[in-house]
Amino acid sequence: MKRRPGVLVALLALVALLALGVGPASASKLTFVGGQRPHVQATQRCDDAVRVKLTSSFFGWGISATVSGIDGGCSGKPVAVYAYNSTTGEALWSVSGTVTGTAVTVQPGFWTWLDSSDAVYVMIGAWPVPSQ
Repeated sequence: MKRRPGVLVALLALVALLALGVGPASASKLTFVGGQRPHVQATQRCDDAVRVKLTSSFFGWGISATVSGIDGGCSGKPVAVYAYNSTTGEALWSVSGTVTGTAVTVQPGFWTWLDSSDAVYVMIGAWPVPSQ
């Protein structure tokens, strides 16, 4: 009789699997969780319009942006001011802060030049807010 080591190894592997209790997969063994309900939360813009004043100091190099006329419902929300060149559309700088009252002043963390073609737009609480 000829010995077959491959058959013996396969037989031992099958016996080991059966001893471990491994069996065929079955969907009846799955645990289900109750139905999930999708959740959507809608938030409205906290203000309809604000005023923005760009101010320069030190011969036009130090810029600050004062956002005023902010509704009290915006308190504690993030505010971001984005400056761009109104002629070319080129992004110039952006700065963010937190609304703490009816007005907030923010400054870029670097020195930059204020030009007559600079324009800004404001976002409060992730909503764009029209500005004057």
